[in-house]
Amino acid sequence: MMNNVTRYNFILYGLKKADFKRFDQIFLEKLSENLIADGIEQSLIQKYLYHAGEATFTQTSDRSIISQWNDTILLARYDMENNVREIGVEELNQINRLSNRHPMSKLPQIFPRDEMQHALENLSMANT
Repeated sequence: MMNNVTRYNFILYGLKKADFKRFDQIFLEKLSENLIADGIEQSLIQKYLYHAGEATFTQTSDRSIISQWNDTILLARYDMENNVREIGVEELNQINRLSNRHPMSKLPQIFPRDEMQHALENLSMANT
């Protein structure tokens, strides 16, 4: 999953057919878990989730986003092959942390994790 604005991303692993019936709920749970693991303040996450509308998932033809998503996939594969012995929950969490610490030059904050925190802080200030 990748946010088009912040490029914040994470991998959802091991989904079953039944999970797609409640995909919105699973997505929000995993987003929250990943933001917490990346050190984002719980209060910012709660405000975001409170104000978030229904999640929309779309295809994109934006070459910049596609390119950055492809780079993210390559980096995740590299991390899996070279830094992780087996894929389990803890290892996937490690890969998700690393993927948001790779620079993306199109972002004002350079790193997706920092850009996401900045966006959440701005959202929080706008909704106070």
